[in-house]
Amino acid sequence: MLLGSLGILHLILLLLINIVPLEEL
Repeated sequence: MLLGSLGILHLILLLLINIVPLEEL
């Protein structure tokens, strides 16, 4: 269950990075 939660959080982080590139921050 912990690994599943981490996987979901990782996917969310990837989506946020794709939406708002780190270069623009």
